[in-house]
Amino acid sequence: MSAEIQRTENYSLGFLDHLNSARAEAEITKNFLEERGGRGVILGNGGKASLEKIFQTSLLGLRLKNKEEVNQAVLNSYERNLAKQDARLLTIVDWDGVMGSPLHTVLRFIQEPSSWGGGFKEMKKMGQVNLREWRWFKKMAQASDYLVVWSSRLLVNEGSPLSFIAKPFEGAISYWPFFDNRSLRRLALIEPNKVSAWPKKPLLGRQAALEKIIGETNIESWDMIYYVGSSHFDRQAVRRFVKKNPHLAPRFVFFDTSHLIL
Repeated sequence: MSAEIQRTENYSLGFLDHLNSARAEAEITKNFLEERGGRGVILGNGGKASLEKIFQTSLLGLRLKNKEEVNQAVLNSYERNLAKQDARLLTIVDWDGVMGSPLHTVLRFIQEPSSWGGGFKEMKKMGQVNLREWRWFKKMAQASDYLVVWSSRLLVNEGSPLSFIAKPFEGAISYWPFFDNRSLRRLALIEPNKVSAWPKKPLLGRQAALEKIIGETNIESWDMIYYVGSSHFDRQAVRRFVKKNPHLAPRFVFFDTSHLIL
């Protein structure tokens, strides 16, 4: 599988970074959470994100086979009390904004005229999950008690009317905007019984969808909820969720790659 999922490392968007209003919203969301006892951690500038920082600033780092040195000073008091306990950790990962962004793939393709001759095939290559991201994801699955892959993609079954349209998007992990069952099985096999995918992530109403994910994975059993997101819609869902469920704020940490849309 590794050969199929290689692509070059995340790239910087250059001057677009300076126009990234998402960074300001990320700061607002971070402050919103901290005022209520939760935490927000900004991982990037909208282009390149430091995903490894998650392990250095959460209890997840203590759960790895090769333990990370966790900066205890950045944890909230609730997390620090859990550090020496057998805490149960739920992780939610926004696949399309964290594990390679489709919007960034298109922007990169446009900015590299030498790739235009390759057409869709070259764009697919650019959009593949790179090995650094893939290793990070496997470490997240290892460190979590349960990991949810949350995605806006459409789920395509073999007998689905969309299967013909989705065929060109097949890969080791299928490409946006589709997820096929084979891809979901591959994700689940990373850590059997610990990884599940929730496709068809709504553009609107994400707070309710987030509540459903946390609730249906047994909300009472999670000592910490780590959400790795990327866009305005993720930040909005987080703020609305915590506002409606203030008692869960100390258990909630939002890691933000500071993307504007995806």
